[in-house]
Amino acid sequence: MMDRARRKNKEIKRHRRWSPYLMELMLLYAVLFMQSVPVSRSALEDPRVTELVRLRRFSSDSVIDFDERQFHLLAQGEEPRPYSIILFMDADQLRSNAELKLGELREEFGLVARAYTDSHADSSVVNKVFFASVEYSRAQGVFLLLNVKALPHIRHVAPSSEPDGDTVLDASLYGRSAESIAQFVLHTTGEEIEAIIRPHLLSSSRILLLTVVCAIAFPLLVHLFLNPLRSFFSSPTIYCFLAMLVYFFSVSGGLYNIIRDVPMYHKDPRNPGRSIFFYQGSGTQLGAEGFTIGSLYTVVGTLLAVVSQGLPRVRHMWLARFTGYKCLILAAYVVKKVVQMNNWKTGYHIRIYWP
Repeated sequence: MMDRARRKNKEIKRHRRWSPYLMELMLLYAVLFMQSVPVSRSALEDPRVTELVRLRRFSSDSVIDFDERQFHLLAQGEEPRPYSIILFMDADQLRSNAELKLGELREEFGLVARAYTDSHADSSVVNKVFFASVEYSRAQGVFLLLNVKALPHIRHVAPSSEPDGDTVLDASLYGRSAESIAQFVLHTTGEEIEAIIRPHLLSSSRILLLTVVCAIAFPLLVHLFLNPLRSFFSSPTIYCFLAMLVYFFSVSGGLYNIIRDVPMYHKDPRNPGRSIFFYQGSGTQLGAEGFTIGSLYTVVGTLLAVVSQGLPRVRHMWLARFTGYKCLILAAYVVKKVVQMNNWKTGYHIRIYWP
């Protein structure tokens, strides 16, 4: 009995001696097994990152359009975020302001976002910085929260900062180009953006338009090549066409529109699906309005040229009179429309007092 008890005590002591080593060995095997099992990337990611990646995938230029709910969910909160957000504050009703140039700046912002996504597409860094925009009509509360009082406005929302701690892009230091915005991203996030690829000047639609213009001008060029002794302006048809083109360009305000970069139209702030081509008020004029008035002026000038230069060459008197009356009536109608447009725009009305 004594030998059996001693043997049992020895086995217990041996088991106690090896039990810590066995536990460590089991833990080591467990860790190695967990590392060998493939874990999906989405299971380790923050759900907010997954949502931002999904929204960015549906954007044409890698810029996410935030509404008020998405901003509070993805760019706010006490819990730290594993990403930064470069935020562009936008307002559709101010796109027509030529001095702000919001449309051009938004395009530059999109170029930076696309360049960042493309340059880091094969790296985990691509989800460290997201580019987003907030439009005023969709998220006025965000403008109030961030205390945005003027546009353009670009800011960096840090991973663990409140709105008061954000960094706002200073246009006087960085400028308004895509390269300047990329420098701002590098300064605030530490992430470098490689070469920014700009779209080609000649898009498919412009190439098609240029092809049509060349096809139309080809017979004229052949005529000039075969008749080199004739001056370019000696042809009455060419001279008349160029004179009408210069006249239209001058009365429509085309040079002013080019210098001031006046938009052709802008979106209605109360109805984003509707475009406004005519602005009521003497302080602002859109490009479509100038071209419309220039076209009406050109019609009147052309009719007067037909009456003064074309009708005297008509042999039949009744045809000349009939055409002349028609031209005068049409010219009077066009002038009336121009006067009505001026009255509507300026608020001043022309009244005729008969004696």
